[in-house]
Amino acid sequence: MKNKTQKNRILINKEVYSKEITKKFLKDITEKILSELNLNNVEISITLTDNERIRKINKEWRGKDKPTDVLSFPQDETIGYKYRLLGDVIISLPYAKAQAEEIGFTLKEEF
Repeated sequence: MKNKTQKNRILINKEVYSKEITKKFLKDITEKILSELNLNNVEISITLTDNERIRKINKEWRGKDKPTDVLSFPQDETIGYKYRLLGDVIISLPYAKAQAEEIGFTLKEEF
């Protein structure tokens, strides 16, 4: 009997444009990470945003009135839902790009 690999649900929301960081790139890298962690049948939401929006979220949820590269909001719930909800990841694309340039990486390498 074949072992059916369960699918993951990766939700991508791009509030900012990047020719380099496409939805396909984000899905592929997320699938690779989930596979390395042996996680199947999970849902994760990834949002690419700007410094102003991540600053507001950082202030609201962490009390820090400044932008950051990444915020994560874990859930780990399964009750009554097909997928195990891992949570939300919010990434400031401009912040990540600046960090990458600072250390001599490409934006893709930063991811």
